[in-house]
Amino acid sequence: MLFYIRAMKIFKAIMSAKSVIERKNRFLTAASALLLPACILIMTEAIHRGSLYGAFCWMCGEPLWAVSSYIFLMAAYILSLGVTNNLFAAFLIFSLPPFICVVVSRSKMAIREIPFMPWNMVMLRELFVAISESGILAAVFIAAAIPAILIIVFLFFIAGKSGSGYSVRQRAAASTAAALVLTAGAVSLHISGHNSEPSGIYTMDALERYHKCGFTGAFMSYAFSPQMTEPEGYSDDIAADILTAAQNSQTDEPEGSQIDESYRSHFEEPKIGCIDMYPDIIMVLGEAFWDPLLLTDFDFHDDPVPNLRRLMKESLYGELIVNSLGANTTNVEFEVLSGFSTSFLQPDLGIYYDVLNRRTPGVTAMPLRLAGFGYYAEAIHPYHRFYLNRDRAFKKMGFQTFVTDGFAVPEGYKGKYIPDSAVYEKILELHEAHIFKAPDKPYFSFSITMQNHFDYKLSNYGGDEDRSAGNSYTEKAALLSEEEEDILQGYLKGVGDTDKLLGDLAAKYSDSSRKVIIIFFGDHIPALGKGFSLLWKGGLIDDPYPLTDNSQEDILKLHKTPFIIWDNFTDRNGSLGMVSAPYLQHILFREYGLPLDSFQALMLEAADKVPFLGLAGWKGKFESDFMSRISDATGREAGGGTPDESNDLNIMDKVRMAQYFLLYRGK
Repeated sequence: MLFYIRAMKIFKAIMSAKSVIERKNRFLTAASALLLPACILIMTEAIHRGSLYGAFCWMCGEPLWAVSSYIFLMAAYILSLGVTNNLFAAFLIFSLPPFICVVVSRSKMAIREIPFMPWNMVMLRELFVAISESGILAAVFIAAAIPAILIIVFLFFIAGKSGSGYSVRQRAAASTAAALVLTAGAVSLHISGHNSEPSGIYTMDALERYHKCGFTGAFMSYAFSPQMTEPEGYSDDIAADILTAAQNSQTDEPEGSQIDESYRSHFEEPKIGCIDMYPDIIMVLGEAFWDPLLLTDFDFHDDPVPNLRRLMKESLYGELIVNSLGANTTNVEFEVLSGFSTSFLQPDLGIYYDVLNRRTPGVTAMPLRLAGFGYYAEAIHPYHRFYLNRDRAFKKMGFQTFVTDGFAVPEGYKGKYIPDSAVYEKILELHEAHIFKAPDKPYFSFSITMQNHFDYKLSNYGGDEDRSAGNSYTEKAALLSEEEEDILQGYLKGVGDTDKLLGDLAAKYSDSSRKVIIIFFGDHIPALGKGFSLLWKGGLIDDPYPLTDNSQEDILKLHKTPFIIWDNFTDRNGSLGMVSAPYLQHILFREYGLPLDSFQALMLEAADKVPFLGLAGWKGKFESDFMSRISDATGREAGGGTPDESNDLNIMDKVRMAQYFLLYRGK
């Protein structure tokens, strides 16, 4: 009996202690649910804006977005608590993702002025590669990881073994309520994305939206908005009528063509031509290839790109308008190869992950089109096969072969990358192998160089060199720091090697017995200096960082790269002016007499009226010019009203509807 009484006292003491622990845990849980979301919100905004002061100014200036973000974060934390029933685990699940995302976003904005987007999260492999190869990013991550680890260790000892203190039923109810809040927010943002007012956040560019809505609000608004918004008044029948009308407008189209019908079965299959009719096409994308002489405040002793200058006199040439700045090569690749414009899509979209990683029956990319004429299509890139999902995307676009290895590099790497000279040798090697195996079959080669990739420094080329020789310059109106001078010299060496590749290709094929067309272009302007400081100091643009404050004229300068179309069998030459990247393949087909399909005919009509199509995403900078340039004879304003017939639409409406149909609705 005495033993029983003592056992009951011990049990009551244990239960009493358990009750105290549960009450303490409930208090900790409630306090953390109120305070941690606020701390995360302030932390992310402080990192995103560069200071605590900036975070508090935003909270005072945009209270509705601040409160909405807080509620969203609180719901996410309560949901993680309900699922894990552990304060430490819930904290990790809740806090680490936004912390990592905002640190990456801050680093990304410093280099490219584009924040971290939801679809960037699928690029984990690319992120690890970038960290391993970039000392800057690695330093940022290490600096951010140290306090994070200390906080995690501290919390482990304080709350590592603490449950929430609430019953299963209570946690289930709280989790359900939190899930409903998150769902309601997601649905609201998704509906807003489809039905945005002209003055709403969905008409803003990415930086404007992140500035107004805050990091959390803007991130979630993009997460639940469509890749491409359905055009106003869209229907499949209207889109098909647009393509039919474009096809019928061609005077030189072979009689009996059924190209619109062929779009519904993936791509046209015209009669296969012979080698006498179709020349070999060598297309080269030069990484960050650009004309440094546009930095007019520097006096260059030598022309950094003499081969480009020389070949412009005997080629078709112009300025390629690209929807990319300092990086995002795949955007320009996609535009050139597909003929579609990324300006209608979400900003900084992972094209090869998001657009081509799904069923897109309407994509009739250039390799697929040329395959219909009997071409063998081959892609070359001296980098990781998996990077940015190129291996899958290229196969889907019709490349029979994708070569990413087997490069002979006798002179060694240039910095971290395979030099352009090795790409030149690989182009010739593969072309000659094709001629040996199939001499009567036309050939299409698409190559992407890598040597001149960010970051630029002279040490990539062996360290200290005599800066008075070769592609050197004299400062005229800007004083450069030692780091900036090193960046500029490194870029000059890299772009000079890319220019040599161009000259060597033209020299090699000038006496070839086969008809050869060389298309050479840059993908984007180089990211020279922090916040593109060298572009300002060199006199290209009037205003320094941030670039979004620049004028329309300066924004246009930041999105132009040179291109040439050279061949060894005609005397075509002269300027084509400004050409948006999506128009390039269509212009090539037109200039060399390759049969045009209906979408190409439509895009060529647009090319004459809207040359800067690739900048449609720069809201507020070009919108008024778009409205004036694309209005048709009916006087109907772009985007106004719901059309009953396709002739009521202006050219921009037609292009947008045709692209939406071919990417998402074509059968």
